Amino acid sequence: MNPRWLEHKYTLTDDLNYLLVAVVVGVIFISLSLANGVPLAGLLFALLIIVPLAGYYIWRALAFDRHFLQHQAVLAELATAEGWELQADGQDYLLPPELRGSSLLLVADRDVKLLNYLKTPRWNYIDLSYSIYTQTKNGEYKSQIVYYSVLVTKLPRVLPNVFFDSKTEDGRKYKSKFVADQLHGLEGDFDEYFDTYFAEDYTIDSMSFVTPDVMLALEDACDYDIEITGDRLLLYGPVYLDAASIQDGADKLLAILKTLQVTGKAYRDNRLPGAAAAQTVTPLGMQLKRKRASQWASLAVLIGYGLFVIIRMIIAHRYHH
Repeated sequence: MNPRWLEHKYTLTDDLNYLLVAVVVGVIFISLSLANGVPLAGLLFALLIIVPLAGYYIWRALAFDRHFLQHQAVLAELATAEGWELQADGQDYLLPPELRGSSLLLVADRDVKLLNYLKTPRWNYIDLSYSIYTQTKNGEYKSQIVYYSVLVTKLPRVLPNVFFDSKTEDGRKYKSKFVADQLHGLEGDFDEYFDTYFAEDYTIDSMSFVTPDVMLALEDACDYDIEITGDRLLLYGPVYLDAASIQDGADKLLAILKTLQVTGKAYRDNRLPGAAAAQTVTPLGMQLKRKRASQWASLAVLIGYGLFVIIRMIIAHRYHH
């Protein structure tokens, strides 16, 4: 099954908006057909366009719910067969520690909800959802609910924050979230798979543990956005229906972990004294610098002021002559 089935659930409000457009067009077409004495044309439009469109929206919503229930059944079977713990949909859970402060929340910033939390001895699997709102002149409405999966495992120590924005998984959606000077190119063909972000002033540090072996393991998981944050390694991706895809993601996660267990243990943050250098990093390295709306607002004001000055100079020049 295509994992995109379980990526976006469009709301009834959003579907009704598009259906309303079709109805308006249909009414206009029917009116024209009646005015020209061909009412059958208007009826055919309703039967061939409006009715199938409404049927498609209903079928899509029901199909999504059916597939997601099937996905939850797969998780339940996995948990039962392996003796793993599963917290399932139906109760409100706080976001687990693995997600607090993660860069995924830069994208999933509205109505974030934990749906499934599968705990295994070596890795955990998380389903969450968040909402996308569409702006109108009269306000906003919830147009989509986006579903995401997260695979996470523990690293041997705290490392500087590194983010690998996949060029295949929704294509660079974090580009607008991180300050641009943290983007760095890596050797070989790695940049064909990811945009890589290193924490400010931690480029050399990060390169010391993101070695060629690590990059090869990362390339094998290029369908995921990947993050190192604190002592966690996270893979962000679509919600897969079958157990084999979930296990494949877990295998790729553990393959990356295997390489980082070697390079990560050898890393030292020389900005810190004594034993702390082998255990953690400074606050500067703990989180990538994130763009703020205020930065864009300041830039807009600066550009606006610059245009105002230029226009005033042009007017003054013309008036003077």
